[in-house]
Amino acid sequence: DVTDRVHMYYRLLAAQMLPPDLDRILYLDPDILVIGQVRPLYETSMGDELYAAAMHRGLTNVSGHVNKLRLPNNEADSYFNSGVLLMNLPKIRTDVHPEDIFQYVERYHAALILPDQDILNGLYATRILSLDESYWNYDVRKFETYRLASQGEKNMDWVVRHTVFLHFCGKNKPWTSTYHGRFCALYKHYQYLTEKFTG
Repeated sequence: DVTDRVHMYYRLLAAQMLPPDLDRILYLDPDILVIGQVRPLYETSMGDELYAAAMHRGLTNVSGHVNKLRLPNNEADSYFNSGVLLMNLPKIRTDVHPEDIFQYVERYHAALILPDQDILNGLYATRILSLDESYWNYDVRKFETYRLASQGEKNMDWVVRHTVFLHFCGKNKPWTSTYHGRFCALYKHYQYLTEKFTG
C-alpha cells in the first residue's frame, strides 16, 4: 500500500512541508562526505528546472537507456541519482503534485527498483538540471572509471582538490568495520575530526 511507504517520498514532497518563504534547499543522502565548498552549487541558477542532480553513467550511458525502457513515461535519455538533489521550491510547489507521484507508484509499482529515485526520473527527468557527477556526486566505487574516462586527469589529487561530494553508494559503508574502500582513510579522518571537535 502506498500510504504505508509514504516516508520514502518525503524527498519529492519536501516543498509541501517546508516553510513557504524558503526558495531552495539542498538534499544530501546520509552516506555522502562533503569535502569541498557547497555554496557554488547552492547558488546555481536553475531557471525553470525543478531539480539539479547528477547522473552516475560510467564510461557509457547504458544505464540511461535501460532505465528509459524500464520506467514508463520517462522521456529523458538520462537517469539521475537522487542522493544530491538541489530543489527549486517555488517551481516544485506549482508543478510537482503529490497525487501525480502516488498515481505513478500505484500504476507502475512493479517496475520500481529504487522507488523515489525511479519516480524522480519517470516523472521529472526532463526538468532536471544536469550536474557533473565528478564534482557533485562522485561515486566512490568508480574511481578507476572516472580516471580512465578523463585520460588520467581525475586521479586522487584531482578528487581532493575538486570534488565536493563523495557518495558512498552501495551496501558497503565507510562507518562499518568491514569497509576497506579507496576512500576509507579519508572518511575516517573526517570522522575523527568530527568526534574531536564535537565530542
